[in-house]
Amino acid sequence: MTPMLTLSREGTDPSAAPPIGPVDGPRDLPHLCLLGPNLGRHPGWVTTQGEIVTDLLRRDGYTVASASSSLSPVGRLTDMLRCLWRGRRDIDVVVLSVFSGRALVTADVVSLAAHRLGLPQIHVLHGGRLPNETPARARRVLGRAARVVAPSEFLGRWARGLGIGERVQVVPNVVDLGEIDYRPRRALEPRLLWMRTFHETYHPELALETLARLRNGGVDAGLTMAGQDKGLLEPTRRRVQELDLAEHVAFPGFLGPAEKRRELSRHDLFLNTNRNDNTPVSVIEALAAGLPLVATRVGGVPDLVTDGENALLVPDDDAEAMAAAVGRLLDDPDLAESLSTAGRRRAEECAWGTVRVTWGDLFEALRRRRCP
Repeated sequence: MTPMLTLSREGTDPSAAPPIGPVDGPRDLPHLCLLGPNLGRHPGWVTTQGEIVTDLLRRDGYTVASASSSLSPVGRLTDMLRCLWRGRRDIDVVVLSVFSGRALVTADVVSLAAHRLGLPQIHVLHGGRLPNETPARARRVLGRAARVVAPSEFLGRWARGLGIGERVQVVPNVVDLGEIDYRPRRALEPRLLWMRTFHETYHPELALETLARLRNGGVDAGLTMAGQDKGLLEPTRRRVQELDLAEHVAFPGFLGPAEKRRELSRHDLFLNTNRNDNTPVSVIEALAAGLPLVATRVGGVPDLVTDGENALLVPDDDAEAMAAAVGRLLDDPDLAESLSTAGRRRAEECAWGTVRVTWGDLFEALRRRRCP
């Protein structure tokens, strides 16, 4: 059933950029409206790709309206509808972040609103769980988009399978290489970094089990586990005690840009233990810093990196295999150096200087499609 649509003009989102009314910016660049969860505007929350791209586009001179940083799902929906309504006469292109679960319901309503207002849309896919969505609902939402952007072939293949292949384009997630210090690694110290959210999707216990196997094998390894708590921080701390690893695991909490830069610089290996994934920005950041990567072979990870070329991939939920991969890198400086330099090259493909041209071409093509 198609959601009921109500365009509200009430409420506000004080953390977001002001919605555009009449826009008085230069008309040589399309006027954009980027919609999605901008929760990274709050301290302690992960910055989303929508926020990153919004800031980079503004820096490049685009007029960009954005919503919403409200922590309430209902508040975000209201803010996004209001942003569309106020800018309906001036917006050239709407860019909508599409996630799974309840967020897909929000995307359904917002995309319908943009469609009713005659605004051309680009839908940007996020999250490794999107392929689990009901095809009919996903097809209905994405069918309103003039272009569907997937950050990896993983979601690109799924979207093409919905019958919209001619509209699907792969555009990588963006990292700001200027905020990351690159140091090629060779002879590695067993300093392991895990940097995700403490949630079952990201399987933090696998990192602990990997560390335990390394130490039981005689490797004097240490592990830093950083990120936002989504329910598993305390269970992870308890597991540290059960495995007698208290002296070897650090929990610095959520990392801001400066803290992230520091931790990436002082570690030598990055663990990605996800149960499912799409194109994790934290992994791209680790590659950009020169950290050799050991990751579970799930979701879009094999589309992002290639086993033996710029990472080592292991089966999901296999601590023995992950520990063996770490040990292999510790014992083989040539392999570590090869992965480090190749990983950096892979991350450079996600730099804004590379990706911005593709986005610019998309915007320019769609600005001419606006319906009356």
